[in-house]
Amino acid sequence: MVFDIDVLIVFADKDDEANKNALGWVSQFKKFLELMLNQVLGEKSKILLKGEYDSITAPSLKNIGVLVTVLSKDFIQSGQCLDNVEAFCQANQSTDRIHNRVFKVFKTPLTTQEQPPRLRDLLGYELYQLDPESGEVREYTDYFSTEAERQYWMKMVDLAYDI
Repeated sequence: MVFDIDVLIVFADKDDEANKNALGWVSQFKKFLELMLNQVLGEKSKILLKGEYDSITAPSLKNIGVLVTVLSKDFIQSGQCLDNVEAFCQANQSTDRIHNRVFKVFKTPLTTQEQPPRLRDLLGYELYQLDPESGEVREYTDYFSTEAERQYWMKMVDLAYDI
């Protein structure tokens, strides 16, 4: 089946707030995911953020190949985000491999109980920094550091291959 949109990224608006003329975290993630998928597939993928998808002319949710959810505390508190996940799952419920079409990306750590029930059993990708000594959690801001190469980029590669 050919999809109108290869990947739709659903996220809480707060998770894409930009600082100092830079792209927000989710916009950076989209940019890097596009690069990875282009390399893995050898062709350009159509990836949209949820805000880019929302319009009167938006195609049916059945015409989206993969749904990527960017999980954070703000995501799980957003009725809109949870509604988007539910709508995608409902629109594709006849698809026997729905679990292969929904992925969760952790912007911040969440326990299994904090995650939306629809997403709990799905494969997840942790894209945040965790300081092993202090236990402090930080967002990646330097995507080209040695630490980012070992953690962020390796998980991006895994995600691209799994999609």
